[in-house]
Amino acid sequence: SLRAAAAPSTTNINTPDNTDLFNPTSSKRLLSLHCHVCTRAVAKLSHAVCGALGAGTCRKVVCGRCFDANGWDLDEARREGEKWRCPHCAGACPRQAQCFAYNRATERRKERRAANKGAEMRVAGEGRLV
Repeated sequence: SLRAAAAPSTTNINTPDNTDLFNPTSSKRLLSLHCHVCTRAVAKLSHAVCGALGAGTCRKVVCGRCFDANGWDLDEARREGEKWRCPHCAGACPRQAQCFAYNRATERRKERRAANKGAEMRVAGEGRLV
């Protein structure tokens, strides 16, 4: 459960008082436009904002559909307000979350670079490892 380590803010990005959260010229921290778990655009969906937004350490948003799919309580997260932390901050991201996708892509990129470097070394050494 995310309850112990987290709870999303009641911030609703659709309200007029939060429009500057999407404004790149604003001094306030910008919210993510997409759910951290499923990448759906959250502007028209129920969602929760990580309470660490105020501290400037996280800007992640989790949509209501992902709360339901993972057995998390959106209403409770909203009640906890700034005390709630997103699954990423709580260390409880599901496997389909964007941080996992990013890490998998990074590992594949590292593997390709290592393989390419090895091939270049063999070519440079005329078939011999250098």
